Amino acid sequence: MKIHRKSNGHLSCNTAMIAIFIMVSRILFDKKGTIIFSTGERSDLETRPQAQSLASSLGKIIHITVDGKPTTENAFAKIPKARPEIYSYGHRNVQGLALHPVTGDLWETEMGRVEGMN
Repeated sequence: MKIHRKSNGHLSCNTAMIAIFIMVSRILFDKKGTIIFSTGERSDLETRPQAQSLASSLGKIIHITVDGKPTTENAFAKIPKARPEIYSYGHRNVQGLALHPVTGDLWETEMGRVEGMN
């Protein structure tokens, strides 16, 4: 999969990427130019448990290069049967992603059980 930034600043990706990650909630580029984005768990009783599965892309924060390859920082890259692009998992519906301006740490917010921010 390949993602690139168009001259108007919009992102472009192939259709296979859209089909796999249709519930993308937020996307950003870090200082190294890699891509961090979130996927929802689709808020469906059948798909919700996939947020806890390292074999699924639902309910995750994904960290990849612009060429679509997993970054070396991903903690699950060497776990058998885990998707190597997973940065974190178990997310319901990410509402915000930001990088701390000094440390570069990733901050994430999402909807809580009673529609409040966590």
